[in-house]
Amino acid sequence: MDWSLFVQQLLLVVLLGGADRLRGDHYHLLVSGYIDRLIYGWLMAALFGHPWDGLTMPIVATMYLGMIPGWGEAIGCALTGRQPDPERAAWWQRGPLLHNAWLALFARGGLWGGGFVPLALFDPRLLLALPAYTVAMPLAVWITVRAERPAPGNWEHQEYLRGWIAGALIVGGLWLEGWYGLV
Repeated sequence: MDWSLFVQQLLLVVLLGGADRLRGDHYHLLVSGYIDRLIYGWLMAALFGHPWDGLTMPIVATMYLGMIPGWGEAIGCALTGRQPDPERAAWWQRGPLLHNAWLALFARGGLWGGGFVPLALFDPRLLLALPAYTVAMPLAVWITVRAERPAPGNWEHQEYLRGWIAGALIVGGLWLEGWYGLV
C-alpha cells in the first residue's frame, strides 16, 4: 500500500467537504463563489490524479458547470419535509422530479457527475464521479435529516457530508479497481 498516496487522498476527501460548503455559502473563501467552485473542481481533478495536466481544466469546468443549475428547492423540501413548490423548482425539475424532492436529489447528483462521462474517454476512472454524486447528493441530505431534524434553510451539514461522501466513494472505487495500486 502506498501510504503517502493514501494520506493525500484522505486529505483531498476532507477538503472536498469544506469546498462543497464554501461553494454553497454566502461567505466565500476568496470573495467570490466563482473562485470557490473553481477550487472545488481543482480538488476533484487532484482526487482523480490530474492536479496539473491536460485534464485538469476540463475536470474543473465539468464540476463548475454541474454546480451552476439551481437545486435548492429539492434540498430544502427533503430537509424540512415540506412539499415541493413548482414555482420555486429549478429549470431541470420536470415531471416526477417536480413533485418528489428525493428523486430530484438523485437527478441533481447525476447532473453533477454526468459531465464526467465524456471525459472518461481520456481517463475511465472519471466515470466514478457519476455514481458517487448520484448517491452522495440524496444520502447527505438523508443523513442530515436523520441526525439533526434541521430548521428550514439549515443545510450546511449536508454540504460537508456531500463532499465527504462523494470523495470517499470515488477513492473507494479507485482502490477497489486497483487503479492506485492499493489492492
